Amino acid sequence: MNPRWKTALPVAAAFLIVALTLVPMGDLPPARGLSFEFDTWRGLADVLANVVLFLSLGVALAMASPRSAFIVAACAVYSLSIEVIQLAVPGRYSSLSDIIFNTLGAAAGVLIVRTRARWLHGGAETATLLGTAGLAVALAITLGGGYLLQPDIRAEAILYGQWMPPHPSMTPNKGRVLDAHTGSLRLPSRRIRRSAELRRAIMAGAPINVRFVAGPPVRGLSPIFTIYDETRNEMLLIGIDGDDAVLRVRARSRNLSLDQPDYRLPKAFAGITRGDTVNAEMWRAGDQYCLSVNGAAHCQPVHSPGWTWALLVYRSHHTAAAKTIESLTWLLLIFLPAGFWLRSRSLAWIIAVTTGLAILIGPRLLWDGPVLPAEALMAAAGIGAAFLMRRTIDGDRGARRGTRGKRETAVDCPACRIG
Repeated sequence: MNPRWKTALPVAAAFLIVALTLVPMGDLPPARGLSFEFDTWRGLADVLANVVLFLSLGVALAMASPRSAFIVAACAVYSLSIEVIQLAVPGRYSSLSDIIFNTLGAAAGVLIVRTRARWLHGGAETATLLGTAGLAVALAITLGGGYLLQPDIRAEAILYGQWMPPHPSMTPNKGRVLDAHTGSLRLPSRRIRRSAELRRAIMAGAPINVRFVAGPPVRGLSPIFTIYDETRNEMLLIGIDGDDAVLRVRARSRNLSLDQPDYRLPKAFAGITRGDTVNAEMWRAGDQYCLSVNGAAHCQPVHSPGWTWALLVYRSHHTAAAKTIESLTWLLLIFLPAGFWLRSRSLAWIIAVTTGLAILIGPRLLWDGPVLPAEALMAAAGIGAAFLMRRTIDGDRGARRGTRGKRETAVDCPACRIG
């Protein structure tokens, strides 16, 4: 590797980790100390995110240095340093489990580099196996993950309405709810006797109406109306963040301790001032979630395969454009392994087109999701880009072998010697 890259790649990976872990998160206070407890709210999501976070650093360092044990130890110290600094960063949570899984991620990165000769330049059988596995995993993540992002409320759940409730991780709302209902079912700020009927209404996307008096402006997510079950798990949320409306319905992913994205409707509450009476109505219409604020409707498509990155770590305050870029980039990256081991151009075309069609129509068939051609194109582009990348690597490798062979022939050829 070029000596410049040996320095640049680890530095870039280290700075990326800093950017993702030390930026303040809202107005919440810093953690009080290093926690030794496992985060059960989004435990599996945290495990995967922490492993992936340090995987790239482990790869970069292993390509620059042969000292594997030293690299893993250095990454563990680096992770510990970040967790200590997070104690002073608003909204950040410091945990011993983060250090453990960061270190495992770095070790996995080192292992990938040390064994690259086996999987990078293996035979046809290895290429077929890895290519098939890469495609299967990518489709499972996108289509299976998209399915996990859809609503799910237990049939036997006992549900409770909450009007502008206090929440330790949300900004208090100082407004006042006047009424909440869905159809003829009233939704008071206490246990809802007809929980099964409410569950059916939420799962069917029936309108939920909330009438409230607006409080002073808030910065950060503030709940207006929520529904929880008897185990204190959030089932539904209608909230406000500045002028934005935030909607959330419990997703299947929460059953696996994965994260879930919300539906953020920019400027839905624009023009609402303290003391105004607001009529808000939330519902699902086909492949969209909508919120009407005093008669003005705002809608957003239900989550698509590109949103499956949010199962690991979701950043609500990213702009809509940033989330679109993140979704398209995610699709491009996770389909790279599916195309990297393809040996035939015609097979690459077939798999790319078939994958694009699966991403295009799969959501509609599996969960009545949106049809997004851009996501289908990015998935196919990931396969095509990886195929071209592999062809380039093989071409460079063949050229180096040819040059080395010519040099050896020139040295060993007796007839070529000057006598």
